Amino acid sequence: DYAKRKHFSQKRITGDDYIQQAIRLQLETEIGTLRENETMGSDLYKYKHMFMNEREVINVIKECVSKAIKDIAPDAEVNVHFRATAYYDFFNAIKISVILSDKTLWFTI
Repeated sequence: DYAKRKHFSQKRITGDDYIQQAIRLQLETEIGTLRENETMGSDLYKYKHMFMNEREVINVIKECVSKAIKDIAPDAEVNVHFRATAYYDFFNAIKISVILSDKTLWFTI
């Protein structure tokens, strides 16, 4: 069977790796874009080019992340960090930390 060839085999993701991958999928998927699963994803795409030096935008991003991952990690603490760049609206300067009870997961969005 073509699909069962060795190079198509997949390793099952479990434990902390599963949680990290599930959170990453939520954050990187635009909400409403998956047919028959319109609630999966986040609104982060709306804030990609807003000025990151404004505290209000950072709080909105933090709220977006918390809302997107509430079913995966309901008790997680979310923090948003950004590094100063020559351009204030570069979204890739944002790092998000998700603090679980026993570890911190980092995401660059």
